[in-house]
Order: sequence, then C-alpha cells, then structure tokens
Amino acid sequence: MVVGTAAIAAFLPPPPARGQTLGAAASPNLDRRQRGPAAPSGTGRMEPVIWWVRKSFQSVQVVSSAALEQRLAQNRDQMLLLDTRSAAEYEVSHLEGAVRIDPETTDMEHVVKELGLTDCAGGRDVVCYCTVGYRSSGVAQKLGEFLASEAGQGLCGPPKVYNLEGGLVKWANERKAIVDSQNQPTSLVHPYSAVWAPLLEPEFRARI
Repeated sequence: MVVGTAAIAAFLPPPPARGQTLGAAASPNLDRRQRGPAAPSGTGRMEPVIWWVRKSFQSVQVVSSAALEQRLAQNRDQMLLLDTRSAAEYEVSHLEGAVRIDPETTDMEHVVKELGLTDCAGGRDVVCYCTVGYRSSGVAQKLGEFLASEAGQGLCGPPKVYNLEGGLVKWANERKAIVDSQNQPTSLVHPYSAVWAPLLEPEFRARI
C-alpha cells in the first residue's frame, strides 16, 4: 500500500539525529545535557492519520474505540468484527472473535454469504478494522457499496457497516483488550511496517 505508507510518513517526526534520544527534538539553543520537547506520543500522532483516513473514505461510517468496546461488552453477539490485515499481522494479535478477510478481496457477494450476512435472524452490525483504518475503510466501502446495490438490497435486513476509527493502533494505545493466535491476552500489535511503527506506543510494538 504505497500511497498509505507515503501519507503516514508525512505525519511522523523525522528520525533523531546522531546522539539525540528518540522522542526528544533537537534545538540549537540546548546543549547535550538538556532534552528538547518530547515528540508526540503514538496517541497524539493518530489525530492527523484519523483525519486522513476519513478524508479518503468519506462515505464510510466510523465507530469510535470507546463505542465499540461498550457495544462488545453489552452484546458481542450482535457485532461481526472483520480484520482486514494480512495473516502475519492477525497472528500477532487481533480483536477477540474477529474474522480475517483479505483486504484486496473484491467479491463482496461471496464475503456476505460466507459470513452469514444473508441470515435474517442474524441482525449483526459489521465493524472492519486494520492497523490504522485505511485498508479496513476500503473493505467497508466495497461492502457498503455492494449492500446498497440491487443484489445487496435483496438481502433481508442488510447490516450496517462501520470502520473502527484509528484501527488496532488506537485500540492498543488505549490499552484495550486484544488476543494472540492462541486466543490469549497480549499487548503486542504488528505495526505493518517500520514507517508506521511510531504510531504505536513502544511497549506495544511487535518485532517485524
């Protein structure tokens, strides 16, 4: 995803100069014993990224991490979580109960049938997520367009489709629950690439 990587890079601070501590900004008015102002945390860096994703996919509805956490606690069975990352990313960690689908898939009719979204008794809302929300917004947009098409309109009570705002990065930075490939609690998240890694708080970055 070249476009996404380039756009993310524009939001991140430059790498530290030789002798400079990561997270400290260089300043000609400070000697080596003085630290510059701290660089934005992963949480702080997410704000422009969230704006960029929403600007790129304006037709996609979003759900906040807080709202999703509350809905999962109240009635998890009414939510279908779609992880739109690679298998390697999913293996490191994911939201409990999430189903992984290929972010490049275009056959939404097949996806709808495979996920049981044609079941009138289901009545589940769909929440897509990825690292920061770009790939999942693409899937949510394609799924939403299919559901709005003639084929989708024929479904019994088509679900609402949302994108998780800020993706798994924001979710993890807020210390919300995720699980590993053994369905055990973990705090690590695959950062997608070294360029995107600074969006995660250091303690949550899995080695890649």
